[in-house]
Amino acid sequence: MLRRFLTLLLLLGSTVLAVIGAELAVRWVFRDLTTTSPIESYFGLRWKERHLERNRWGHREREFDLEKPEGVYRIAVVGDSVAVAMGLPLEQRFTNRIEQSLNRDGGGFEVLQFANPGAETHHQLKTLATVVLEAQPDFVLLQWYVNDFEFTKAGRPEPPSHLIPDEGLHARLYRSSALYILLNHAWQSLQISRGAVVRFEDYMRERFGDPESRDSRRAMGFLEAFVARCGEAGVPVGIALFPRPTDRLSDYPLGFLHERVLTMCEARGIPCLDLTPTFAPYAGRIHEIWLNRFDHHPGALGHRLAAERILAEFRPYWTRGAPAPPGRGG
Repeated sequence: MLRRFLTLLLLLGSTVLAVIGAELAVRWVFRDLTTTSPIESYFGLRWKERHLERNRWGHREREFDLEKPEGVYRIAVVGDSVAVAMGLPLEQRFTNRIEQSLNRDGGGFEVLQFANPGAETHHQLKTLATVVLEAQPDFVLLQWYVNDFEFTKAGRPEPPSHLIPDEGLHARLYRSSALYILLNHAWQSLQISRGAVVRFEDYMRERFGDPESRDSRRAMGFLEAFVARCGEAGVPVGIALFPRPTDRLSDYPLGFLHERVLTMCEARGIPCLDLTPTFAPYAGRIHEIWLNRFDHHPGALGHRLAAERILAEFRPYWTRGAPAPPGRGG
């Protein structure tokens, strides 16, 4: 009996040591990992504690006065987690890259980001009314993503199940264990590859495929209200459309939503840019666009490509309306 107990004790001890060793090994291998999606994880919480700073309005942006300084052309970027760029250094974010490029020749440009993770168009409409227009922007750029159409998550299919079904235990392990994150990611990827869950693209087509459906009209209504509110305030507006970063960009299954937004832009005479062709050459190696394997938000390359293309499209609108730099007045 004693021998059996000692054997079980030895087995238990070996298992505990193996798990601890695996945990430490995963933390070491992924020591440079910044965030995951969702971000409330061991890696994401560590990054947020060390690097995330918000201004008084709750955005990942420097402090600034609502009263615009004289001689400054202020561009306000409204968006969601793409524009926030969690896990990415600020200098690599597309808004910061744009500001740096615009000011290389001594121009007085400010590019300020008013984005929130998970924000959809109806949230962005509220941000526009309560903060953005108060900041006296000369131009509003809306960073748009396909799930901004989702004014409600009702009816959205269930995501892949967690490795541990108990939500409380899963959340605790996800926040504290790098090894659990790795195992959970592998388990969920397996479910997706085997078709055990409804694909996001299929759900969006079913819900918004008909442009005359109630949900489609309501989603477009929020977007049209955003554009109209800028017009009422006398502020030019443009839209940059970010595609879902998948290997199917060359035959993009959500392109019908982009076309719907572009048609609205053309009808209202506002500049809009679809970034799908910019990212499409990476369709076979889309991981290069991702922040990392656990977070498919755009990483450094994605933000650089977006900044370059947005600058090419919108620079004429911005430089035309900007005050002349000192010493260059006409």
